[in-house]
Amino acid sequence: MSDSKVAVKDARKVSMKQGACSSALMLILNREFGRPMDKEVRAAEPLAGGILQQGYQCVMLWGSSLAVGAESYHRSDNLDQAVATAITATQHLMESFVNRTKHVNCFDITCCDWTKKN
Repeated sequence: MSDSKVAVKDARKVSMKQGACSSALMLILNREFGRPMDKEVRAAEPLAGGILQQGYQCVMLWGSSLAVGAESYHRSDNLDQAVATAITATQHLMESFVNRTKHVNCFDITCCDWTKKN
């Protein structure tokens, strides 16, 4: 099995175990950076379904932005440089995400109303 197929299978397994897409994506990215941040990953869970399941900005953007920010902080001794790097990287993430999905709103992407319990 190729490395990309193994990565996809692992990502699916992590997503199912985590439950929230925000924490799953943050966990996967932090693991790739070599910095598991269990408390921070759990703290990202309320971002699922937008923010508190209100359907705002997709939490995959939040989770990836949080992971990028943490990694920027770890890689730089200069806090101002770390912040600038995190902001620039997040801008690139947003552009890439919008190019692929055409939306940033969780509801528009999933077509689910997360505010209603089924």
